[in-house]
Amino acid sequence: MVDINTVIELQKNVKKLDREKERAEGRLEQLLKTLKEEFGCSSLEEAEELLEQTKGTVDELEKKYETRLKTFMEKWGDKLNMGSEVYEDE
Repeated sequence: MVDINTVIELQKNVKKLDREKERAEGRLEQLLKTLKEEFGCSSLEEAEELLEQTKGTVDELEKKYETRLKTFMEKWGDKLNMGSEVYEDE
């Protein structure tokens, strides 16, 4: 048989977990609102898709930058006293 102290402890734990759940739901709601306002995403899935697209764009831009920097250094590095040794291909 379960004693009264066990029931009281269980009630306290249930109330504590309910409060934590409510806080978590409120935080989630706020985060989703922020996603919508700042990035135009209505869901986590949309945000993840946008992140992947953005990563792809950053990768492309980094490659273009590296190519243009290499070309610049090959053409102007000696005149700037910065030979091509400044640019090291990774």
